[in-house]
Amino acid sequence: EVDRDTLRFFQCDDAPTTNYSYDEAINSNQPYLVPFRVYKARTHFQMKGIRPKDIPKEVKEQQADKGVSEDELDFEGTDIERKVTNKGTTESLVREFMDNCHMDKAGTLPAKTIIFAVSRAHARRIRQAFDDLYPEYNSYLAEVIVSDDPRALDLKQAFEHESLPRIAISVDMLDTGVDIPEVCNLV
Repeated sequence: EVDRDTLRFFQCDDAPTTNYSYDEAINSNQPYLVPFRVYKARTHFQMKGIRPKDIPKEVKEQQADKGVSEDELDFEGTDIERKVTNKGTTESLVREFMDNCHMDKAGTLPAKTIIFAVSRAHARRIRQAFDDLYPEYNSYLAEVIVSDDPRALDLKQAFEHESLPRIAISVDMLDTGVDIPEVCNLV
């Protein structure tokens, strides 16, 4: 699962039919890729981690009751959403996205967007943050699209062809072999 090779998966021993370097793909006479702009958004906790001093006393007590020592409540920024969740971090990133994303032509909604979540639970928390922070969209702005959802293909079709949802939150889906030219934001 870690080392994925599309050619090997399809049992192709040959090199790809066409192979472009990044520079060739965006700077040739016939560009195949659109140049992208990276926008880095990181919260305090992602940069500094979560240390025991950052954790409320009642949470430490709850964890102690479960046999977790205070020393174990020390997380690097890369641990957020993998080992520990922080609702404030998720909401901050959703706000940051909404304030800085590419918008649709009318400038009223985010352009089509795919957000890659760490886990299915993380995807659901991101969707909940959109619903909580932007209730005016009646829970139609963002949708979780994951392979174990029996509605996954219908949700993907709606994302591709309908105005809403504008944001697809995915885990292990929508990353390879997906061609949705309207997508302007990848998170």
